[in-house]
Amino acid sequence: RLPSGRNRRLLKEERKTLANIDLIEEAFLSLQQHSASVLHLAVGYGYACFVHGSCAGQATLGGSLQEVHRNYLASSAALLQSALSRKASQELPWHAGLRDPASAIARHAFDARHLDFAKSVANGLRDESLEPIRALGVLHDLAQRLATANCKLQTELLAHTTLADLLAPDLVTKLSFAKLPRLEFDAGPCCRRYHVLSEILEPLVESKRGRGEPFRVLEVGVNNAITSEYILGKFPEIEFDGVDPYIDAEAILEQASARLQRFGPRARLWRKTSEAAASTFAPGTFDFIFIDGDHSRPAVATDLRVWRSRVRPGGLLAGHDLFNLAFEGVLEALLEDLANRHVPGTSGETVHFAPDFVWWMQL
Repeated sequence: RLPSGRNRRLLKEERKTLANIDLIEEAFLSLQQHSASVLHLAVGYGYACFVHGSCAGQATLGGSLQEVHRNYLASSAALLQSALSRKASQELPWHAGLRDPASAIARHAFDARHLDFAKSVANGLRDESLEPIRALGVLHDLAQRLATANCKLQTELLAHTTLADLLAPDLVTKLSFAKLPRLEFDAGPCCRRYHVLSEILEPLVESKRGRGEPFRVLEVGVNNAITSEYILGKFPEIEFDGVDPYIDAEAILEQASARLQRFGPRARLWRKTSEAAASTFAPGTFDFIFIDGDHSRPAVATDLRVWRSRVRPGGLLAGHDLFNLAFEGVLEALLEDLANRHVPGTSGETVHFAPDFVWWMQL
């Protein structure tokens, strides 16, 4: 459920005028239904085998999977045709680095890795020597692959829709497309932000590991510290600073403090507003800053202004909830900030984005 705001009003009152909302819904339901159908086959087989002891019939299960997959391919082909016809009938301002919806659907719905895996699973199930637990496992893996593909497809389609249909009118008037950053989708790990962040951080931490230098990370908006706890646990080289005012949130502060306590002096929590905390640190202090605080447009604009200089040259500035329909202020503040920094005649900066609304750029 979207909070009150412009996006909620547009989606409720002007849905028919939004070119790609129906396409997003159709794509989501298609992949979701296919993943659920595969999972249903796995659950049905597991129940029959491990509860009732009837483990025969794997060949029939393989045939059922093949039929489910044929139906999925047919629905995906229809979805792709729908996307292609929309593209032909309406030219939308797709921006540098973004795939158009048809290309995004083709990439994820017809991913060769998933298609090959589905074929090998169906063929393997026809082998009656396959152990039941193994048969159940490969079906589960296939369902999970499809769910992950759906997550990545939605990430790309949401990027298109928010830029084409949902930008604030003042930004549409103010910004020329030439000033928009290059946007690149990263199809790495899925689908929680701490998985994505770990993948981003790995090569950066590794580059300092050999020199014996600490890797400094700051998070704006720590909340209950689930993300920071995961990152600290994965990378023992990281020294972490977390900023959060915890206004009327004593219980959440206690949770965060408890999670970070086991990391000792590696983890420091600052109960301050973002702007007040920024003055504590010198420019170039951090290798990585992750902004996930107040998501209103003015607050995100302030965070970008006060923290950008605290990232060392070559470090990463990142954040959460880009292209999240519930928080339009994040995208709008970032685009406006980058447009104001744009140097005429240059290609501008590149913003990478990934599942769970994570974004980042190298400074």
